[in-house]
Amino acid sequence: MLRCFRDFPERLAQLAFLAPGPEPRAALIFARAAVDLSNRLGETGDWTAVDQIMESVAASRTAFRDHPEIALEQAKAAVNVTSHAGTRAAADGDWTRVEAMLDLLAGLRTAFPDHPEIALEQAKAAFNVTLHAGNSQDWHRVARMEAVLRELDGQREWPDSVKLVVHNRLILASRFKARGDALATREEAEASLESILWVLSHPGEIAGAMIARALQLLKHIRVRFPDHAEAQQVFDRLQSQGLDWDQVPPLAPLP
Repeated sequence: MLRCFRDFPERLAQLAFLAPGPEPRAALIFARAAVDLSNRLGETGDWTAVDQIMESVAASRTAFRDHPEIALEQAKAAVNVTSHAGTRAAADGDWTRVEAMLDLLAGLRTAFPDHPEIALEQAKAAFNVTLHAGNSQDWHRVARMEAVLRELDGQREWPDSVKLVVHNRLILASRFKARGDALATREEAEASLESILWVLSHPGEIAGAMIARALQLLKHIRVRFPDHAEAQQVFDRLQSQGLDWDQVPPLAPLP
């Protein structure tokens, strides 16, 4: 559906005709389209249209409360909103829309506690907000998101695939907060190196800003601990693959 409108952005705000009919299948189709639309419109900053989409999806889920598949698509759309709105919030300090999506995701997880896929979307959103809040040095918000991730990480009855992603999000949120990690001890460097290697081996799952952060930390570890063999090996391997380390900026100082 989004592809049909790709060349007609002025029509994206006129979404009333897409409202779902009385069948849950129609509501699910609309909710799936809303995931793509919320991402595209969030990228362009058309928040009026984004809000309209989210309100329509919320109405459709209210009409079909016993359909977790609709709730899952609503959760995915909410994650998109936290990503794009979080970038804006980090700049202007207005977290209202982000907080609304976090509340929505918490409500969906409560409504569908036996569906870990929905909780996984909540983890993704918490991770997004951790990054944006860290960039604006909003450490209270960072701590709140880490608490959400720790709670989700404690749900051991979930499938391994979900637990792995949630746990990795927790590790990254804890160690890559754009706070200018001091890495004062070798133990801290070892712990961070574990996360760095994970980030660099999963580029398709990690935002570009997070990869850049991992490279900054690796460069810092190499300078701080020049005898660290594993860090040096990774450093040399990336350089042989064409990475210009001179273009990787140093870590920001601690605030």
